Amino acid sequence: MSYKAALEHLVTSERFPHLSPVILAGAYSPENDYKDGHSYGFEFDFGLARILDGIEHYVNSKR
Repeated sequence: MSYKAALEHLVTSERFPHLSPVILAGAYSPENDYKDGHSYGFEFDFGLARILDGIEHYVNSKR
């Protein structure tokens, strides 16, 4: 299953009514690679890095 097909399968209009049109429009598809100077998956990588930064901060604050 391709990445785009997996997103379309997982992000349904019932579960994510505001995100579904974005996915169906192809916003996160390989056809939009290197959009605005960023490579495919930049948003995912950036978001994951921020989540991991938050976890690191939390762990360090508990020491």
